[in-house]
Amino acid sequence: MKRRVFTIILFLAGLVAAAQTLPAWQKGYFDIHHIAIGKGECQFLIFPDGTTMMIDCGDMTGVGRGWAHSRALPDSTLSPTQWAARYVDAFSPTPGRIDYFALSHFHADHMGHPSASRPGPYGYRLCGITELGEYEKIGTFVDRGYPSYDFPSVERVESQCGMMKDYKLFIARQVNVCGAKAERFEVGSRKQFGTKEGKWDFEVWNVASGLMLTAGGRKTRPMYKETENPDKFDENMFSHVLLFRYGDFKYFSGGDLCGSRGSAFGRDYESQVAPLVAPCNVLKANHHGYRDATNPNFLWQMAPDVIVVDAVEASHPRLETAARIADPMYPGKRQLYATSEAGRAKMGEDAWPVVKGVGHIVIRVYEGGGSYQVFVLDATSGDYPLMHQSEIFMSRR
Repeated sequence: MKRRVFTIILFLAGLVAAAQTLPAWQKGYFDIHHIAIGKGECQFLIFPDGTTMMIDCGDMTGVGRGWAHSRALPDSTLSPTQWAARYVDAFSPTPGRIDYFALSHFHADHMGHPSASRPGPYGYRLCGITELGEYEKIGTFVDRGYPSYDFPSVERVESQCGMMKDYKLFIARQVNVCGAKAERFEVGSRKQFGTKEGKWDFEVWNVASGLMLTAGGRKTRPMYKETENPDKFDENMFSHVLLFRYGDFKYFSGGDLCGSRGSAFGRDYESQVAPLVAPCNVLKANHHGYRDATNPNFLWQMAPDVIVVDAVEASHPRLETAARIADPMYPGKRQLYATSEAGRAKMGEDAWPVVKGVGHIVIRVYEGGGSYQVFVLDATSGDYPLMHQSEIFMSRR
């Protein structure tokens, strides 16, 4: 049976090479799309039964400094959100509808920035997630603050992102007018997200968000020291940590979780989380591969074969982070992919070849979760031609 499955996979891989495009999702596949929109972070996932989920939809168009060096993908004729919606509809089994939207944390590169916004017809400005609602019907919204958005205070939350007032009005309309549900992220839950069909050995585990599970997995504790003032915070420290498991395959998504000095007041959250989830086959690099994340302890424990950097700024990824990922002392194959070349100039041409592929990065986990493959689709083209496909990785290690 194993030989037959492996033969089928090789046959499918051959079809991809011949057609030079990504074959349509089919029941039993778990697809993870890291959408390259250039100006914000966005992932789109298709569960084995066809349930769909989006994590984040940011837009930093018009913002200066390092963000100004990032290029809108494929171009600026449409907004990043419009491109994201087009991408979703091109690959989704249910175009025009997304079952779950999870906002990892309240930062503009994950939800939208006022400089990129435009007036909308419902009393809130449109950008990022508030614009996405114009193109996609969303079933359930999940974030860390619903419904009060008052931790550590309304003022502190709103100071982290200029779109918060618009976002709250948007969520209220989605619930009261459009029939969507809205929920607070429930740390420890394995049921808040999931397939509608129970036959799949698939689950989504809510590991942390300011709170995290204890080693036994039944209680929670604050990720920061209880003696610290909770007002002294960086929104990154509340990033959702999600573990997706399909059979033997594990995928880690931790938003902008940090693991060293440089932000979040020097707190190391990666080392706290790693023992609960490690090892993982694939991980989205925390905090866009910036210098304060993917620390040595985290990388050693996670031992990933594939790391994806959602690159939307000139420091994504940082040279020291990419060098750490490439260091052979750490376990796993650590193949590095990025959604854009935003960080290429700062990394330098000598270091850049460590990045194996750039574009829309798709992880396709084959039926049962025993094997998976990486595909890179051209993000500069509107018809998503295939640029690269990896070897087939076996999930069991």
